[in-house]
Amino acid sequence: MSASKLRNNQEFAMDKDRVKGAAHEVKGGLKETAGKVQNAVGGAKDAMKK
Repeated sequence: MSASKLRNNQEFAMDKDRVKGAAHEVKGGLKETAGKVQNAVGGAKDAMKK
């Protein structure tokens, strides 16, 4: 395998890992936001019960 092909494969693998990492961060952010919304709704429900 030539050096340029090897480098292209490595760059593709790195790009693939970066995209995967970015998607993981977005997923974490969505889960965090959903948790905050759920807590806010739960707090509102508790306040209405009192």
